[in-house]
Amino acid sequence: MPVPIAVHDPLPVFRRGAVTTLRDAGFDVDSPDDLGAWAAGSGRKVVLLTLDSPEDWLLLRKLPDGGHHVAVIALLEDADVRTSVQAVLAGADGVLPRECTPEALCDAALRASDGVGLLPISVLRALAHEGPGPARRGDGPLTDGEVNWLRGLSEGLTVRQLAERAGYSERMMYRLLSYLYGNLQVENRTQALMKAHDQGLI
Repeated sequence: MPVPIAVHDPLPVFRRGAVTTLRDAGFDVDSPDDLGAWAAGSGRKVVLLTLDSPEDWLLLRKLPDGGHHVAVIALLEDADVRTSVQAVLAGADGVLPRECTPEALCDAALRASDGVGLLPISVLRALAHEGPGPARRGDGPLTDGEVNWLRGLSEGLTVRQLAERAGYSERMMYRLLSYLYGNLQVENRTQALMKAHDQGLI
């Protein structure tokens, strides 16, 4: 079953063009007036969201944390590295110039539908130089919830299963785990489980 796609852009002509392009390529696409309500449905969804105003940036920040499996591709008028990094840090899974070709738009939609991000190498490098930020706090004991997440991971649960058990979206679960790994001062799941085992937590 195709992953539903929503196009959100301030210009009606652009919206219609993007919707037509994606439909012609076989995607299940719409341009809902209430993007939040559309995203609130069940199942994985993809949003192609133009970031043109402060309201658009606020919407971007709300979508990933809404408790739903929503992949967001940010369409940028000025897709420079700085703006692209800001979009990713605000919750976008990928970035694309708003003036991209129809082929690039379809490729981005396909990647997002498959759960694959879309970032230029320059943006990835810039994100790497951003450093781990607040995720590497390393300044306190784990909460009971964090210990339970580690136990779930040690039992072989996927992040999606862990998210469902904890009542979070999969995206939020990834963020919480990143924060947890920072507290443990490790890089990944394997190292976290090894350290938790050494500390007698699991």
